[in-house]
Amino acid sequence: MFITQNWVGYLDRSYQQIKNSLLARLVVNNPEISDHTESNILIILLSMFAGVGEMLNYYIDNMAREAFLATARKYVSVVRHAKFIDYAIKASTSAFVDVVFSLKDGSGAYVAATGDVLIPQGTKVSDGSNIQFFTVEDTTIPNGAISTIVSAANRYERSNVTIGMTDGSPNQRILLPSNFVHGSLMNVMIGSEFWYLYSYLGKMTPVTKGFVISVEEDGNAYLEFGDDVHGAIPVSTLAIIGTFYITDAELANLPPHTITQIPDGFVVGTPGVSLTVDNPDYASGGSGVEDIDWIKNLAPKSLRTLDRAVTYQDYIDIAELVPGVGKAAVRYCCGKFVEVYVLPKTRGNSTEVLLANVLSEMNIKKMITTIVEVFNAGISRVWIQAIIYGKPFYTADQILIDVINALDADYGYAVMKINGRIALSDIVGTMENLEKVDRVDLLKIRVEPFVAIANGSLPLDLVWNDLPHVSNQYRYDVVFDDSVPKFIVYRDNVFIANVPVGDTFNDGIVTMTLNNSFGYTNGNSWKFIVHPAYPEMFPTSIIQITDYSEPMVDVGPQGPDVDVPRTIFSDLTVVTQNINQGCLPEC
Repeated sequence: MFITQNWVGYLDRSYQQIKNSLLARLVVNNPEISDHTESNILIILLSMFAGVGEMLNYYIDNMAREAFLATARKYVSVVRHAKFIDYAIKASTSAFVDVVFSLKDGSGAYVAATGDVLIPQGTKVSDGSNIQFFTVEDTTIPNGAISTIVSAANRYERSNVTIGMTDGSPNQRILLPSNFVHGSLMNVMIGSEFWYLYSYLGKMTPVTKGFVISVEEDGNAYLEFGDDVHGAIPVSTLAIIGTFYITDAELANLPPHTITQIPDGFVVGTPGVSLTVDNPDYASGGSGVEDIDWIKNLAPKSLRTLDRAVTYQDYIDIAELVPGVGKAAVRYCCGKFVEVYVLPKTRGNSTEVLLANVLSEMNIKKMITTIVEVFNAGISRVWIQAIIYGKPFYTADQILIDVINALDADYGYAVMKINGRIALSDIVGTMENLEKVDRVDLLKIRVEPFVAIANGSLPLDLVWNDLPHVSNQYRYDVVFDDSVPKFIVYRDNVFIANVPVGDTFNDGIVTMTLNNSFGYTNGNSWKFIVHPAYPEMFPTSIIQITDYSEPMVDVGPQGPDVDVPRTIFSDLTVVTQNINQGCLPEC
């Protein structure tokens, strides 16, 4: 189709562009009209037409933008795109946390169990408020041990509740609670029959007694039945009975050492001995209904993989489609052996439950000859020592707040990737590009290694006395020997030292104190990689993490007082200038 009028070009979109085009053509086509002032009625009409044209273009552009998933900005549009490709938008997901149960006496000292201490599934722990977690399986503190670790979930069971009543209409929808946990309603009872959950309606026949859970355009989750074409229609006026979970979602993403309460108490059976609980790491993965960004990220991956892992990218995509997973990386050896490394959506390490969920999904969707293992990717914290010179008229706190927020925005958990790279010039640029910063002297950069569990389930109880500062990469292995007891340290598979419990190890590269507050058993082992640091690695300008962990600048959450700097795992010194610095000498 050709444009047959020459008054307004197709690239003229704004009010001023349309009006200028009309006036230009008016001079050519109607030179006898010489009065182009705003008081001329013709010019007023042209101005009105240009205004209407700009508004129409605005609506046309918005309709075109909402027609594509990548450019859509309205939740309703994104939901419709997701439904078009049968992507099931997730409702709320529970936060999970690994908690350590320990035995202590009245003075707070650890004591060994005199017999097996069973901690049953469903044991309730909390942070002292109304945020509660429940253990997901039975666990035992064995005879002679002092602790055990187990995963707990922030989810509350709603058992055999009436969800709604059937009305006999096609595609009937029943509103679920706003904090309904995704995937927790597997079947419902209608009359005397069970109806079962399906991934989408297209999988059901006209007689299939099934339902789907769908997130609709209003952002709420609904239970939806079929229409006698895809899924049967339930008989009307019957109660819909089901069991499901609800969650505190994002509120349950608690920091370390906050889950310390056992509200219902726990009788150990040994006089003077009590059971205590603690979370060494963050509770993570709790979230509400998937937002626009997550749907845009995950819906294309769902379509691309089609429930089958074949290529390198398939394994990454399928892992990230598991509820609670935030990012994934893969070590892929010709498709035969695949190692998948995952991190949760929110800051923290992957719990055993999350790793098991990913492995279960992989075993369903992998090729039959492929062997898949799933690991926690972990966090390598980046420590920065720098002197920041501020511009005049700004206080040290004002400058520090901006610097910390900028480092969090560019190098925090949300933006960094597994096996990420950090360029020294980028760190300096992040700080020097701030309005309140004049220049930055970067003195040191260190990486706190991520210590992975090699054998056992308990984390290594260590204190970094000094972060490693080397120009080369080294691998360390630490093995617990309960005969002394002691820790055996290896560097690059070569024996280095025997370290008694509570002593400090220093080989000129690593300085750490090794403790045993968890009660390790013989053969428990851990591993970590020491990465090159600045300025030892000068003139190399990039820190590259290679142990499948995520490097990040660890910045604490924003408190209620925005005028107070957030905590940061770094050493940042701010030098301010007074108003007279840089001025001309007095006359």
